[in-house]
Amino acid sequence: MNNNFARDHELQILFTRLYRLNSNSPLVDATNTETVAEYYLLENLTIGLIRDSNMDMRGYEPGIAERWWHSTPNSWSFKIRDNLRWSNGQAITLHEIKESLSRLKNSKSRHILYMKNLDEISADLHTNEIVLRFANPVNSGVLHELSLADSGLLHPLNLQYDWSVTSGPYTISSFNRELNEAHLELNKFCPPS
Repeated sequence: MNNNFARDHELQILFTRLYRLNSNSPLVDATNTETVAEYYLLENLTIGLIRDSNMDMRGYEPGIAERWWHSTPNSWSFKIRDNLRWSNGQAITLHEIKESLSRLKNSKSRHILYMKNLDEISADLHTNEIVLRFANPVNSGVLHELSLADSGLLHPLNLQYDWSVTSGPYTISSFNRELNEAHLELNKFCPPS
């Protein structure tokens, strides 16, 4: 994948090799990234609860969650940031976050392991917190999984391969299948690092 930086608010991405891109295949399938190019594209279209960080001593920095803690041996809690918005400006709800995380239980991604053992997700509207409960004790390895692009927050349109509304740093403004060229625009509502 070659990245040509057009302007501060737009990226042009040229896919030199997309193995399964044909007339019937989506640009990226968020439920099963098969190539490095797809994974990096998904990483720019979604944001998860947390992100990898080499600047934070914990190894992670806030994504859509502003803080997190191991609440019991079988659960992790996440305080969700206030005023989250999709790239189109609409509010992101706790219900949408919960639904997106729930889909990970049945993920086909080879990167998702811990979340397949998820027992329950609860969302508290008063505290703006999400709690992930597992059947068995779970360690901090789940944090790494939640920082991956595969665990990013998906808009319902993304499940239909429409990336015009996203949670991550960019949104796809256009895609030319003949040239294998996607144009990405900056999502001004993406939470800062």
